Amino acid sequence: MKLVSSADALDFLSKSAPRAWVKRMLLWMIFDGPLTPYFTNGRVTPYTHVGEILGQVAEIYKADQGPARDKVIRDSFDAEIADRLIGANILDLYFDTPIEWGDGDEPHAMSAGFLILADELDWEAGKLSADILYPLTMREPFFWDDDEHLGSEFERANFKVELGGFCFDKDAIEMMLPTSDLGALSDLRSLPHSSPIGRPPKWDWEGAFAYLASIAQHPDGLPTGTGAQAQIEKLIAEWFVQETSDSPVTSQIRQRAQKMMKLLDRKG
Repeated sequence: MKLVSSADALDFLSKSAPRAWVKRMLLWMIFDGPLTPYFTNGRVTPYTHVGEILGQVAEIYKADQGPARDKVIRDSFDAEIADRLIGANILDLYFDTPIEWGDGDEPHAMSAGFLILADELDWEAGKLSADILYPLTMREPFFWDDDEHLGSEFERANFKVELGGFCFDKDAIEMMLPTSDLGALSDLRSLPHSSPIGRPPKWDWEGAFAYLASIAQHPDGLPTGTGAQAQIEKLIAEWFVQETSDSPVTSQIRQRAQKMMKLLDRKG
């Protein structure tokens, strides 16, 4: 596949229609499905507020300020997380591990939701920025890649999005104006790519949960007590590696493991 930048696509298609109209047409095609936007570099960072995290443990606010509350925090969270929470203001932002890729990596196909909610979309520079706030009221089909780009350990995560290298499949753009040759224009720069690019497949979380459910039927069952979540995260990661030779990022696994722990607590 060859990719062409958003600016070059506009230059090409603007030969037959006003530039503003072309932008609206391309956005509609992305929204409606037949056209996929790609970004050659990006960073999607989940975040929430410290108070949101502390609010997940009722005992924290029941404890007195100072050493007593600090102890509850350390007993409730991993050491790394606890160190960041202790002494922080409840309105402080708490950032999770970002999903990021660069020009040396595979370009990422992105769903329409990122463009719909963009605070800034610069077609000429090929850049997009967005602050996607909880709750995400639009899921499928506007965020078909939520497992790929919107994973977080936070239950009510927001996402700061910075994307660059906005581009399209060269053939898809050229088909919109078949009487002209996109590659023949000297000021257009197509980006060669040797391997096929498509919508990233969703991780099979249902399969992973089914695997955990099968373990729960064994006499020893799933891990419980101190360190149980870390063990469940390891089981999930090992299952994905066995099934696909790859694994979701740690933050995505942690998010699902937390849901599983809460489900176990309710059943208990």
